[in-house]
Amino acid sequence: MKSSLAKNICIGIAVASALYAYGSNITKTIKREISENGNRIEASIDQKLKESAGCISITSLPADIQKPGIYCLSGNLDNPNEARDSITVFVNGVTIQGNSFCITGSTSPTATHSGIRAIDRMHVSVQNICIRGHKTGILIGDTRDAYAEDSGAYGITSFRTSEFISVVDSSLSRQTFQGIHARGSNIEIKGNSVEHVGGVQGENPFATGIYLSAVNCDVSSNRVFDLRPSGNGEGVGIAIYEGSGCTVTDNLIDPFRTTEHGRTFGIWSKSRKKDVAYIARNTVIDTDYAYGPFGYYKDNASVDSACAPFVNRSFNMSHTELGGWLSSENNKHVTTPNIRKCRDDIKSAIARAKSNLNKHTAYSVVLAYGEQDPKKNEASQVAWIMIAADLKHETALGIVNSSPTAGRRQDIYEKARLIYKAMKSERAFSSM
Repeated sequence: MKSSLAKNICIGIAVASALYAYGSNITKTIKREISENGNRIEASIDQKLKESAGCISITSLPADIQKPGIYCLSGNLDNPNEARDSITVFVNGVTIQGNSFCITGSTSPTATHSGIRAIDRMHVSVQNICIRGHKTGILIGDTRDAYAEDSGAYGITSFRTSEFISVVDSSLSRQTFQGIHARGSNIEIKGNSVEHVGGVQGENPFATGIYLSAVNCDVSSNRVFDLRPSGNGEGVGIAIYEGSGCTVTDNLIDPFRTTEHGRTFGIWSKSRKKDVAYIARNTVIDTDYAYGPFGYYKDNASVDSACAPFVNRSFNMSHTELGGWLSSENNKHVTTPNIRKCRDDIKSAIARAKSNLNKHTAYSVVLAYGEQDPKKNEASQVAWIMIAADLKHETALGIVNSSPTAGRRQDIYEKARLIYKAMKSERAFSSM
């Protein structure tokens, strides 16, 4: 028994010694890692100081940049003038380094200013800046509508005054209209966070996280969260309009603020050329539609898309036709018990309008018809445009007043008038 006890004591001492040695090694490892991390942090700080040493400091707002160079923030700044852009770039070859500091503008619905504005500029880079408020956080773009001017030749040479634009590692919040807006070629929008966008004054205010009209663009690793459209305005996480040669990858679109009359889209891609945007490995959560209507979609995920994972604007065209409007491969959609009811279908939209008739519910029917085959429903859609115009909806009034036939063929317009007159005789419309 004594032998057994002595043996156990020896084993215990050996284990304790091993644990002590192991602990000592851990301690040495931790100390070494702390020292290495400290050195890395110091090296990073030294690098930033070296970078900042060669920059031109922005010390007050509004600020005008009229010479090429590197500009930086060394502290947080406020812009008291909601009609003046906080930073305006008037020359090519400008880099703005935020160093994680913030510029803050107005969040009033009447504000018209941008955080950073650069029109018809080349080689503009915005890095690691925080922008709060303003109507648009970052507005960089070409004044030309390149697609409208020459749709047949729309491509890499279409934009000649706004090229080589970069917005990276920046944080934008509380804009009333758009977080980032860029028009041009060779554009990089990467590693940014855009959140809490919406509230601009108007009847149908949209709220957009990232908007591009571009050729050769890379939109990747961004997060868009909590967009807040109102009226019949739409919430769009990332919008690519007339994109050519663009990729949209590894972005996260989080839940939006639900709207009473508008619709929400995760990634909206529009193109009239065969080189549609390549959209891959993105995740969209809790929107009406996650993706569409143009583009090649691969390995994307969507969660709780209330109406559908994809906006179907192809109607009778095949979704597998790459040269067509939309093509998809290996995309996943997951639903949970919390999924919202889709309000964009015709039946629901009409029932809602007739039970609570106002300009917004009436125009919601117009929007719902927009997701249907226009050849079958154009007259009915125009009839609801007339109803919405009677209720003083600005967009509907604009359509009705655009021409004697609301921009439609005469036969379509005449058919719409008959439907409109029949609807007006219904009890639901008696208060008009």
